[in-house]
Amino acid sequence: MRPDSLLGTTIDGKYEVNSIIGRGGLGMVLRATQKHLDRLCAIKVLFSDLSGDQSNFERFVREAKVANSLASDNIVSVFDFGVSSEGFAYLVMEYIHGESLEQLVSREGRLEPSRAIPLFLCITNALRFAHEKGAIHRDLKPSNVMVARDENGQETVKLVDFGMAKYFGDSESETQNLTTMGRVQGTPAYMSPEQCLGRELDERSDIYSLGCIMYRVLVGALPFSASSAFEAMNFHVSTPPNPISSVAPDLVLPQTLEHCLMKCLAKKPEQRYKNVVELRADLEVALLACWSAYSAGDGKTDPGMSAPFDAGDGDSLKTAANLGNTSAQYMLAMAQRDGEIVSKNDEESMKWLIKSAEAGYAQSQYELAVCYDFGDFIELNPVKAAFYYRKAADQGVTGAMVNLACLLEGDRGIETNYEEMLYWYRRAAENGHSLGQSNYGRCLYYGIGTEKRWPEAVRWLAAAIDSNEANDGALYLLGICYYFGDGVNQDRARAVDLYRRAAELDHAGAACELGLCYIDGDGVERDVEEGMRWLELAVKLGSSMAQEKLDMIRDAKIMSDVELVHVENWLSTANVPSSPAAEVKLRSLLQEPLDKPIREVISTLKLLADKKNEFAVIILAKCYERGVGVNRNLGKAAELYRSAFDFGSEVVEPHLTLCYRLCFEESIYPQNSLSWLRNAADRRNISAMLGLAAYYRGNNPDGRDLNEALKWYRKAAEHGDREAQYLLGRFLTMKNLNKRERERVVRWWVEEIDKDFDPASIDDFDDERFKTERAEALKWLHKAADEASPESLRFLSALNNRGLMLEPNPAEALKLLERAVNYEDAEAQGLMGVALLEGEGCPKNPAAGIALLEKAVEQSDPFSLWNLALELIEGKNVTLDRPRAKHLLERAADAFFVQDNFWSREGFQSRFNRLAALFEDLSKRGQKEARYWLGLCYERGIGVKKDRDRSVILYLQAAEQGYEPARVAFEKAPNNLKNYARKKLLEIDFERVNRSNG
Repeated sequence: MRPDSLLGTTIDGKYEVNSIIGRGGLGMVLRATQKHLDRLCAIKVLFSDLSGDQSNFERFVREAKVANSLASDNIVSVFDFGVSSEGFAYLVMEYIHGESLEQLVSREGRLEPSRAIPLFLCITNALRFAHEKGAIHRDLKPSNVMVARDENGQETVKLVDFGMAKYFGDSESETQNLTTMGRVQGTPAYMSPEQCLGRELDERSDIYSLGCIMYRVLVGALPFSASSAFEAMNFHVSTPPNPISSVAPDLVLPQTLEHCLMKCLAKKPEQRYKNVVELRADLEVALLACWSAYSAGDGKTDPGMSAPFDAGDGDSLKTAANLGNTSAQYMLAMAQRDGEIVSKNDEESMKWLIKSAEAGYAQSQYELAVCYDFGDFIELNPVKAAFYYRKAADQGVTGAMVNLACLLEGDRGIETNYEEMLYWYRRAAENGHSLGQSNYGRCLYYGIGTEKRWPEAVRWLAAAIDSNEANDGALYLLGICYYFGDGVNQDRARAVDLYRRAAELDHAGAACELGLCYIDGDGVERDVEEGMRWLELAVKLGSSMAQEKLDMIRDAKIMSDVELVHVENWLSTANVPSSPAAEVKLRSLLQEPLDKPIREVISTLKLLADKKNEFAVIILAKCYERGVGVNRNLGKAAELYRSAFDFGSEVVEPHLTLCYRLCFEESIYPQNSLSWLRNAADRRNISAMLGLAAYYRGNNPDGRDLNEALKWYRKAAEHGDREAQYLLGRFLTMKNLNKRERERVVRWWVEEIDKDFDPASIDDFDDERFKTERAEALKWLHKAADEASPESLRFLSALNNRGLMLEPNPAEALKLLERAVNYEDAEAQGLMGVALLEGEGCPKNPAAGIALLEKAVEQSDPFSLWNLALELIEGKNVTLDRPRAKHLLERAADAFFVQDNFWSREGFQSRFNRLAALFEDLSKRGQKEARYWLGLCYERGIGVKKDRDRSVILYLQAAEQGYEPARVAFEKAPNNLKNYARKKLLEIDFERVNRSNG
């Protein structure tokens, strides 16, 4: 069939052909008149030689069916379909008075955003309707977008050519395959990456194609400069779009519009808009930025917007507001809220505020967003808050920029988006907004959404203070920078000055840091009384760290009535069963002779407790709680604390709460303990919340409930308690280790971190699925670390060093460990000291390593005790001193030679292997202490293979030599093992006698 052979003919007796509109490889489009209705129409004809091709015919039929089912103002209407007597298929559509978008752009060049966006909105309307009906267009391009004028003369859009359309879930082979008989199905210049790869498509494929159209219309060129269809498809799959600045250097698009465009063109479907409704919302925001002086979409100035009014006259405000003056509407809304020049009416106030905001008034949009953000005068709705913040921010309202960024930072009811968060903080900062400057500086300092850039952070924090001297957050964080020398030369005096200025503005963290500086004489002359004053203020302002310090001091005051001294030190050392140091401190507390047997000291204390001496009861309970002078018994400790409470003690409550928590952590459940902790938690007691978390995490009488445990960890953490933040981060870390990671740390997990957790009982976790919880774990750990939690710093250091949830990063691990060392944390000092000795993750530095071990030993760190002893015995890095080494080993044995099951990859096992070999050699020579120490090693499998029989034999040998700790250890052994040891020792003696008789 020749294209011009139909001119002047009538198709099927109904459609008189007037002219040819266009033609292509498969057919042509004709202008015709429908005879009986005398109306113009367009007829799409499939050439007769192709109508017999089944795939072409099916595509033609599909276009007819799909278009006929989509009755929308922005989709071309289909009236009829058929096969003529001459054998060609035809499709009858409404006639559109206009031109294609391709023709429009070719003729006029790129379009201004204010003109282009309404066209894009029409396309989204068409796609929304099609997608809701389950249809994907699959061939979006400018030539399939017809631009016409409506009855008011405004441009509108009609989407045409649904020949490639596919319904969701359609499994027919033609719609699934990229090519048919060697032909590309779609237009390569506008195809999505997944379409180019022949994958399953959904509505996000159309969004990508629309992004290509938007780029073509706004920039005047295609996103990719391809010389062939294959090259274009390859670019879609693997190459970013050409930067707008390189294609059109003179073009500056509104930031929101450019964000829209690039999000549509994301390679991965999940990175694009989920649907066109989301895209339309952002396009409307972009349009508002272009047309802020016009009502959205009608293109006509509203004369009421300029209606004059007197801001101090309620009647004048109402008149102008009713005439459409958006400024008057905003002022009227505020007046009705305040009840000053008009009657107070919150409901009417919100109506006017919404009306003004929807008309595009920036201040109203900001105020409405605040209402949605905080639930003031309207239901809390963070999604709507973000929507109106964006509208106001696009019009330059810096407060909206900051608040929007805060929402996007996370934990506020909308999806976290660090990239957009940083953009808005930066814009607000560049516009001189003090909070924007300090928040942007905070992100740069902590590395939130970006890498850490301390010098730049310092500049923005200083700028924030210049903009507003009362920005307490900027003062505090800049003080931290000067205190640690982050991004600036370290200057503790300058830090104190900044802390003071922030504390005087009631910043809790600054008041706490200032108090600690005074107490430690750090950057200021030491003044404990002044330090206490600032700590008390910090507690009132909500600082958990300050509360911890004051609690320790309060514990000291509790016992002052019985002239007890050094309580704080005693409490800090009374944490190891039978610790000699703790017992010495206890004697000192009770002003008993240092050589008095500990049993008699405890007896004296019990006599005082029996007389209901409040402080004696509490001290005795603490002894049972910590195992000082008595066998550790948390149940007995809880009973004593409860008795002190029952006879009216006003200071015992925090001790009882803590003890109940410790009970739950060790699967002990005293009577009424759960209800006690619930009541305390209702009063926002952090220790109680952590106790409840421990209850539900363990094998409690009600059954383990990890979700309930997680809830209580979160509640405590959200109150700002650094221990809670650390425990929550640790809990989430343990919960989200995958199988491979768990196998690497099973020893660490079971023995060191969570004794109640059986790794085999936790299902494998998929990395991608649980990446959000992993991010949350790291977030809480970093928060605790920023509150000076050495436990968190050590934990984060271990994650980096061992490559758990993170790529292995020994350098970062050492930096974190060094921060804990700076807080005088003994465990961190010990780990860092051994790392420097062994050169793990850092160059060897024996002198620095020994110095750190010495500091840790001063604090009786068990791990450091035996490590320093090993150095003193070997004499490689320090002067040989075996008497001192023996003394240190005796102290280390009290703690059963604590190992590093936490930080290093191999637990520094080779070091203890050397020590165990030394014990073996000395025990063969008959040294009683070495026999006892070697027995401990065999009992626990430390440095040697676990052998309970051998350990009891060694205990018996040392006991018979008169070594008391060995005797105690032997007596604790089961009877069958003791009998076996006695028998074995007799055999050894018999063999020795036989050899000597020879």
